[in-house]
Amino acid sequence: MNRRFLLAVFVLLAGLEFAVFFYRSDHFFQGDTIFWFYHRLPALSSFLRSFVTTDPGGWYRPLTNRTIQSLFFPVWGLAPDNYRWIQFLFFAADTAALLMLAVKLKLGDAAAAVAGIFFALHTVNAYTTYDLSFTPELLYAFFYVCAAASFIHYLDTGANRFRLISIACFVLSLLSKESAVTLPMTLVMLGVVAGLPPRQAVARAIAHI
Repeated sequence: MNRRFLLAVFVLLAGLEFAVFFYRSDHFFQGDTIFWFYHRLPALSSFLRSFVTTDPGGWYRPLTNRTIQSLFFPVWGLAPDNYRWIQFLFFAADTAALLMLAVKLKLGDAAAAVAGIFFALHTVNAYTTYDLSFTPELLYAFFYVCAAASFIHYLDTGANRFRLISIACFVLSLLSKESAVTLPMTLVMLGVVAGLPPRQAVARAIAHI
């Protein structure tokens, strides 16, 4: 694939994403975000305890539900503008991960660009980019796609380190949002699409399972 072309596509998409979803930062946080500001983590020990218990909302999302609020509230308080930049960076990272996955799937430059445009401008992103309450969606998706791309590279090269990277990304995705539990089946399907017999595809993904 043409790396310069994909880099240009990414820069263009990031600009479009900012223009469409982040051009205004003057809306205040929605209620769920205020809830997480109120229940932010007061100390590192509280953050570590969040890995062995559910949070005040009843979720198990230790990496995402309260981390941004806890880290930056002492600096920025309740001013929405600065937090919007964090959301933009997360969303741009998702876009970059998607393009990387397209490279690993050998879709070709045009198909990768179309996939990027479809993702970047999909109207559902008006929801996922609104404010910090949707950090779980953005980070779980980033680690999920990175896990899939690393797994495909492992299938292509046989290099075990990429399987370990995929497992690590899977764990981070699970710590971000529960929906990541679907990844092992996705990897099995990717193995089958790559030409592996179903049993062999399951065997390659057994550590994730």
